[in-house]
Amino acid sequence: MPSVPRQLWSITFRPRNGVSDAQIETFIAHIAKYPQAFAVTEKKDDARHIHAGIMVDTPWLQGNIRNTFLRLFVKDLDDKEKKVALIVKHWYNLDWYEQYCDKNDDTVSLYDNINPDDLPFAEPDDKQDARPVSAWYRKMEKQLLEDTRFKPPYTEETCLAFLNTLQNLDRTIEVIPDPKQLQQKTRALKRFVEQYDGSTYSNKRIRTETQENTAGFVWNN
Repeated sequence: MPSVPRQLWSITFRPRNGVSDAQIETFIAHIAKYPQAFAVTEKKDDARHIHAGIMVDTPWLQGNIRNTFLRLFVKDLDDKEKKVALIVKHWYNLDWYEQYCDKNDDTVSLYDNINPDDLPFAEPDDKQDARPVSAWYRKMEKQLLEDTRFKPPYTEETCLAFLNTLQNLDRTIEVIPDPKQLQQKTRALKRFVEQYDGSTYSNKRIRTETQENTAGFVWNN
């Protein structure tokens, strides 16, 4: 799911061997800095983990929230735990809070400074967190525009060199082994970047019905 700036975030901290008393103290000391926050420990198989919710003063990105909490425990976690022990998601509604207000024997409240009436939840029909359309092309466009090795104008040749550099030199994207597919993606990326809104297809062998019926048509793309 993409990240958009939000004020409300839910957090789960679940190290492999459970949270220690020292980690709990560090966690609580940190969330007490936020305008509103709550946290509980939940026990499973004799190991405790933390569920929490926070409100920040101004909208933050998901990655920034995660990095802030990760820095608290970076020395305690191995490389795998750094990827999976801390989960941050957008806090959509009161369910996350109310679920843990209904305490049971396995759940212990650590901190609670929540006024539900003051929580700036997004409207139920807010679609900001929906997966963006054309996610791959948006990602490639952003990288292309930011990569100083490639300068405008962004021709088909430039886009092809860009994709080949990422997959074969930088090795940061999956290799596209099919030459035809690489051609299609290259041409589609070019038109996406230039925000093409014309009336011809990117493959010169594919014509519109009007083009097929037009004698002496000359290709110019």
